[in-house]
Amino acid sequence: NKVNNVSLKIENEGDVVCLLGPSGIGKTTILRTIAGLEKIDECVRDGKNVLFLLPEISLTKQITQRLEKKYGRQLGFYHQKLTDFERVEVWRRIKQNDIRILIGTRNALFLPYRNLGLIVVDEEHDSAYRPREVSPYFNAKDASLVLGRLYNAGVILGSATPSVESYYSARKDKMKYVFLNERFGNVNLPEYELINFKEAQESKKVSGNFSLKLIEEIKKTVDEKNQAIVLHNRRGYSNVIECESCGYVNYCSNCDVVMTYHKAANEMKCHYCGQRASKPKTCPKCNSEKLNERGVGVEQIHEEVTKLFPENEVDRMDVDSMRKKFAYEKLYEKIEDGETDIIVGTQMISKGLDFDHIELVTIPKADSLLYVQDFRAEERAYQLITQVSGRAGRVSGKGRILIQTFNPDHSVFQLIKMNNPAKIYKYILTERQKFHYPPFTKLIMIELKHRREDKADRASQFLGSILRKYLPEECVLGPERAPIAKLNNFYQFQIMLKLPRGKNYEKFKNMVLISLKEFDEITAYQSIKKDVFVDF
Repeated sequence: NKVNNVSLKIENEGDVVCLLGPSGIGKTTILRTIAGLEKIDECVRDGKNVLFLLPEISLTKQITQRLEKKYGRQLGFYHQKLTDFERVEVWRRIKQNDIRILIGTRNALFLPYRNLGLIVVDEEHDSAYRPREVSPYFNAKDASLVLGRLYNAGVILGSATPSVESYYSARKDKMKYVFLNERFGNVNLPEYELINFKEAQESKKVSGNFSLKLIEEIKKTVDEKNQAIVLHNRRGYSNVIECESCGYVNYCSNCDVVMTYHKAANEMKCHYCGQRASKPKTCPKCNSEKLNERGVGVEQIHEEVTKLFPENEVDRMDVDSMRKKFAYEKLYEKIEDGETDIIVGTQMISKGLDFDHIELVTIPKADSLLYVQDFRAEERAYQLITQVSGRAGRVSGKGRILIQTFNPDHSVFQLIKMNNPAKIYKYILTERQKFHYPPFTKLIMIELKHRREDKADRASQFLGSILRKYLPEECVLGPERAPIAKLNNFYQFQIMLKLPRGKNYEKFKNMVLISLKEFDEITAYQSIKKDVFVDF
């Protein structure tokens, strides 16, 4: 059972294995082959099904090519880009046991498997497994563990940057733990370098959002006929269009958010409710023509790179540029054939790209990954930077990662540079324990919504008083107005519960259920929309 000199065993049915290691190590190769395809072969021979979960459909193409040769029609895939007819066909074939190995996104968990033997969750840390926008709200990783128990099937979680919860569980021996410490083919890990953008600005060694050093490194890479990645995790062209004279900004009429300017479509978009509006030519408030674009989106970075490297082919990879049906496939072919020199993109480019000639990854505005109102911000910044770094030097072993930041002394950047995952997780876990966040507590967010602000406010105050009746005072935080107070014409208020893990958790959980039931009995509040998120 050896791949890359690592023994991977699922000794008992129903075992959970956490597979960790540097990005580019071949975890996905091991996951896709499970020790030379033996585990998948074994399941197929026994008439069992294998479910291979991926966070996004953009990753299915490369995996499908590798497994299709061996399994042919026994292989199927299931994701949101399929038509209704294609989905029904997959559902029927799964029920008849025609498909033995299914590659799919989180919705594939609900197909009628005859006899599930193995579930593989690739990139288990990915936030696409637990979106807050799509109901029902569930974490596909947790759901796959439950499904594994139902079928008594083995579950393998794989990631270069596991979620803090999985890492903590593995360290506490709640699941088996396999750490791979060298890259596939013994290739060297990429080197990290921090560029102090503040110093570069002071010495006038910058061009737009790029320091001259960053431009020089990209030029050197493309001149050597290699490829470079530029990561900027923000959609659109600029965050906001602002009037220089009166300070007017264009808010979405349905939500309490500023609309983002998309230059390619020449329109303003709300990334929450999807509303669109044309870009104003003059300020609607004071009729001034001095409208400035504030904030930097991936379209602007793409435009800048195109101007800096006019002789090179520059492609963009984000949600907006990948909307057409075969957009992923076309771009993958261009990158594989060496027709693309520089790929500019959002977090989408960090997932599963496996190409031989990507040697350099640059992050021109790394600070924007950290300064987010979210207790997981540092974890996600580390995961994104490490994942995208795994795209570089997968064959040559000479991959380089350039992180451009105003704050190179920040703990996260320094720890990433050291390339020591154990130290990073220790730092994050210490912070989480200090402020009582998962995995040391169970976090429950209750969100109440209504079209009338006063009614949503009263309902949240009432629910807060019920919860305080049953739970200790220190466990209930709020109610508070949500960070985005109005979304899609609904006013939002939130109550956060921090429940201690351990023997009291079950008792507290029942108290929460009793509180929600008591709230639901009030006729006046039956029109209130209520969403509950656990460990969101």
